[in-house]
Amino acid sequence: MISDEIKEAIDTPFKIKKYLWIGLTVGLILYFLAVYFITAGKSPNDNLSDTTQYVFAAAGFILFLIAVIFRKFSFSESRFKQVFLPATNTSSPIDKPQLDSASKVKMYLSRQQVFYIISLAINDSIGILGIAIGFISRDLSKTLPYIVVALLLNIWVYPKKERFLNKLRSLGQF
Repeated sequence: MISDEIKEAIDTPFKIKKYLWIGLTVGLILYFLAVYFITAGKSPNDNLSDTTQYVFAAAGFILFLIAVIFRKFSFSESRFKQVFLPATNTSSPIDKPQLDSASKVKMYLSRQQVFYIISLAINDSIGILGIAIGFISRDLSKTLPYIVVALLLNIWVYPKKERFLNKLRSLGQF
């Protein structure tokens, strides 16, 4: 059973994460709509070289890989257990102060907030690449793949409070 104190410690960081998620996701959609309305009715730019398109595609793919790897690393089970499970190596001359459960939760979530913001920024940068190629090419079909990938990555990192609570329960200490 997770105490009310821990649930309260979780509520605010998850609200902040949701507000950030909503703001950046809606911003991405608004940027896409801007490209749509600005380029609507205009003929595509024939002067756009294939090299430029390949550079944008390569940059988008690299950012996609970075987003996936960064997400896996920063929100991994080992990082989670490192904070919440007692250390097995007691040979350290300097012992870490023993924190109560609510303090551990607050510490973990405040650290993860930084990683979460970086993760959203990487996701949005993929969409911004698409916005740029859309403005340059005046072709909405070149923008769409970048926006879709960015939105899917944003959906992947949507903050799920219940999932976090289940992870805490699985440790058996809370």
